[in-house]
Amino acid sequence: MVNLLAVWRAHRLDAILRECWEAGVVLAGQSAGSLCWHLGGITDSFSDCLDPFDNGLGFLPYSNGVHDDLPEQPRRQRLREAITTGQLPHGYATEDGVALHYIDTGFHQALSVLEHKRAWQITRLVLIVI
Repeated sequence: MVNLLAVWRAHRLDAILRECWEAGVVLAGQSAGSLCWHLGGITDSFSDCLDPFDNGLGFLPYSNGVHDDLPEQPRRQRLREAITTGQLPHGYATEDGVALHYIDTGFHQALSVLEHKRAWQITRLVLIVI
């Protein structure tokens, strides 16, 4: 994830991709190819740990979580922690086999090619005592 974005930015591909997106070209991808369009998410690009990153391309103003159903990786918990603590903005997570469909920057629907696979909207809950 980190290397993908660094190479794209070094060669100004990020600007070209933004122009394409603004012109209506459909951009898609899975795993890192899904994370890159968002503000940030959880990645193992920095180390063997799962760390938040907040310098995605930001075409979509949300966090994105991928592989939200893999038991050997605590991505689900890490994403929710990062959103709850304010390290990442609210966003969406998908189990493998699920895609997020946006229109412009608004979430439209989740689509699955596998039965019983889901997507999640994750927000930071704030309780105000009055």
